Formats: sequence, C-alpha cells, structure tokens
Amino acid sequence: MTQSIGSAVAVVVLYWLLQAQRRQMNAVRDLNHELRNALQVFSYIIPQCAQHDADRGRDAVMRMTTTLQRVSRELGYDSSEFDWDAKVKAGRPAKE
Repeated sequence: MTQSIGSAVAVVVLYWLLQAQRRQMNAVRDLNHELRNALQVFSYIIPQCAQHDADRGRDAVMRMTTTLQRVSRELGYDSSEFDWDAKVKAGRPAKE
C-alpha cells in the first residue's frame, strides 16, 4: 500500500515537473521569437541612421544576436535557422 502511494505521488510530481518545464520552454520560445522580430526591425531601420549611430546600432544588434544565439544553444534550441549576422552586415555600407 505504501509503495502504491509513493508511486502515485512520484507520478504526480513528475507530471507537474514536466508541465512546468513545457510551460517554461514555450515561454522561452515565445521570447526568442519576439526578440528576433525586434532585431529584424532594428536591422532594417539602422541603415537609415547617421553613420555613427548606425555603427553603434549594428554593434548593439550584433551583441544581442550573439547573446540570443548562445542562450538558445545552451537551452537546446537550434538557432542556425536564422542568419542574423548576414542580415545586419548587409545593411552596413562599404567602407571607403
């Protein structure tokens, strides 16, 4: 009888932990999606800024992108589907 109760409690706790993990993963996935959308908007706006501001903006977007990719990898997400580095660099005017 005691083993049955212990097993039932273990199953309930395991189910609760898996549900919490699923909610957390969905929240991280949503955050990832929204941040990438915001970075894309910035990457389109930055080339229209003054050169000094555009350079600073590109650097900031690159730092955010790098951090987002690193955190995504650490959490087990595949961040290779987005090549933000190329998109941001494409907006950079050629240095003369």
